Amino acid sequence: MGSLAATICAKTLSPNVKVLVVAERDKIAGPGDMHEHATEENGRMEITKAWGEKFIRDARYPDEIVVRNVYFEWVPAKWIDGYISESGILDKQSVMDISLWATKREEELFSKFYAPRK
Repeated sequence: MGSLAATICAKTLSPNVKVLVVAERDKIAGPGDMHEHATEENGRMEITKAWGEKFIRDARYPDEIVVRNVYFEWVPAKWIDGYISESGILDKQSVMDISLWATKREEELFSKFYAPRK
Protein backbone atom coordinates (compact mmCIF):
# COMPACT_ATOMS: atom_id res chain seq x y z
CA MET A 1 0.00 0.00 0.00
CA GLY A 2 1.15 3.50 -0.75
CA SER A 3 2.15 2.96 -4.36
CA LEU A 4 -0.75 5.00 -5.74
CA ALA A 5 -0.07 7.97 -3.44
CA ALA A 6 3.68 7.82 -4.11
CA THR A 7 3.10 7.66 -7.87
CA ILE A 8 0.65 10.55 -7.96
CA CYS A 9 2.86 12.71 -5.73
CA ALA A 10 5.97 11.97 -7.79
CA LYS A 11 4.27 12.75 -11.10
CA THR A 12 2.57 15.86 -9.74
CA LEU A 13 5.63 17.35 -8.07
CA SER A 14 8.07 16.36 -10.78
CA PRO A 15 6.31 15.82 -14.13
CA ASN A 16 9.53 14.55 -15.77
CA VAL A 17 9.93 11.68 -13.29
CA LYS A 18 9.52 8.18 -14.73
CA VAL A 19 7.51 5.61 -12.80
CA LEU A 20 8.35 1.97 -13.45
CA VAL A 21 6.50 -1.06 -12.16
CA VAL A 22 8.69 -4.04 -11.28
CA ALA A 23 6.52 -7.12 -10.86
CA GLU A 24 5.92 -10.65 -12.02
CA ARG A 25 3.61 -11.09 -15.00
CA ASP A 26 0.99 -12.81 -12.85
CA LYS A 27 0.43 -9.51 -11.02
CA ILE A 28 -1.03 -8.00 -14.20
CA ALA A 29 -4.78 -7.72 -13.68
CA GLY A 30 -7.47 -8.24 -16.24
CA PRO A 31 -8.66 -5.24 -18.22
CA GLY A 32 -11.08 -2.80 -16.68
CA ASP A 33 -11.36 -0.02 -14.16
CA MET A 34 -9.47 -0.51 -10.90
CA HIS A 35 -12.78 -0.40 -9.01
CA GLU A 36 -13.96 -3.50 -10.88
CA HIS A 37 -11.21 -5.62 -9.30
CA ALA A 38 -11.49 -7.26 -5.91
CA THR A 39 -9.29 -5.89 -3.15
CA GLU A 40 -7.31 -8.43 -1.15
CA GLU A 41 -8.19 -7.65 2.44
CA ASN A 42 -6.71 -9.66 5.27
CA GLY A 43 -7.44 -9.99 8.98
CA ARG A 44 -6.94 -6.88 11.09
CA MET A 45 -5.30 -8.88 13.90
CA GLU A 46 -2.25 -9.25 11.68
CA ILE A 47 -1.70 -5.53 12.30
CA THR A 48 -3.34 -4.87 15.66
CA LYS A 49 -1.58 -7.67 17.55
CA ALA A 50 1.60 -5.57 17.37
CA TRP A 51 -0.16 -2.85 19.39
CA GLY A 52 -0.40 -5.16 22.40
CA GLU A 53 -3.22 -6.23 24.64
CA LYS A 54 -3.20 -2.98 26.66
CA PHE A 55 -4.13 -0.90 23.62
CA ILE A 56 -6.92 -3.28 22.64
CA ARG A 57 -8.34 -3.38 26.22
CA ASP A 58 -8.03 0.40 26.67
CA ALA A 59 -9.66 1.35 23.37
CA ARG A 60 -12.73 3.33 24.38
CA TYR A 61 -14.51 3.24 21.06
CA PRO A 62 -13.60 -0.05 19.35
CA ASP A 63 -16.59 0.14 16.97
CA GLU A 64 -15.42 3.55 15.69
CA ILE A 65 -11.88 2.37 14.96
CA VAL A 66 -11.65 0.82 11.52
CA VAL A 67 -8.48 -1.12 10.84
CA ARG A 68 -8.02 -2.34 7.28
CA ASN A 69 -5.26 -4.72 6.23
CA VAL A 70 -5.11 -4.35 2.45
CA TYR A 71 -2.08 -5.94 0.77
CA PHE A 72 -2.29 -4.47 -2.71
CA GLU A 73 -3.73 -1.42 -4.39
CA TRP A 74 -4.29 -0.62 -8.04
CA VAL A 75 -2.29 2.05 -9.83
CA PRO A 76 -3.99 3.15 -13.07
CA ALA A 77 -1.84 2.79 -16.20
CA LYS A 78 -2.02 6.54 -16.87
CA TRP A 79 0.48 7.04 -14.01
CA ILE A 80 2.94 4.36 -15.21
CA ASP A 81 5.73 4.92 -17.74
CA GLY A 82 7.03 1.38 -18.05
CA TYR A 83 6.93 -2.16 -16.73
CA ILE A 84 9.68 -4.63 -15.93
CA SER A 85 8.90 -8.32 -15.43
CA GLU A 86 10.62 -11.66 -15.65
CA SER A 87 10.01 -11.34 -19.41
CA GLY A 88 11.99 -8.10 -19.55
CA ILE A 89 10.81 -4.56 -20.29
CA LEU A 90 7.13 -4.32 -21.23
CA ASP A 91 5.31 -1.42 -22.83
CA LYS A 92 1.66 -0.60 -22.17
CA GLN A 93 0.51 -2.63 -25.19
CA SER A 94 2.43 -5.70 -23.96
CA VAL A 95 0.81 -5.35 -20.55
CA MET A 96 -2.62 -5.12 -22.19
CA ASP A 97 -1.86 -8.20 -24.30
CA ILE A 98 -0.84 -10.17 -21.20
CA SER A 99 -3.94 -8.95 -19.39
CA LEU A 100 -6.25 -10.06 -22.21
CA TRP A 101 -4.44 -13.40 -22.59
CA ALA A 102 -4.68 -14.13 -18.85
CA THR A 103 -8.37 -13.21 -18.79
CA LYS A 104 -9.08 -15.49 -21.75
CA ARG A 105 -7.20 -18.42 -20.16
CA GLU A 106 -8.99 -17.85 -16.85
CA GLU A 107 -12.38 -17.89 -18.54
CA GLU A 108 -11.49 -21.04 -20.53
CA LEU A 109 -10.28 -22.88 -17.44
CA PHE A 110 -12.89 -21.76 -14.93
CA SER A 111 -16.00 -20.96 -17.01
CA LYS A 112 -17.83 -24.02 -15.70
CA PHE A 113 -17.43 -22.66 -12.14
CA TYR A 114 -18.57 -19.07 -12.67
CA ALA A 115 -20.01 -16.71 -15.23
CA PRO A 116 -17.37 -15.03 -17.45
CA ARG A 117 -16.54 -11.34 -16.97
CA LYS A 118 -18.37 -8.86 -19.13
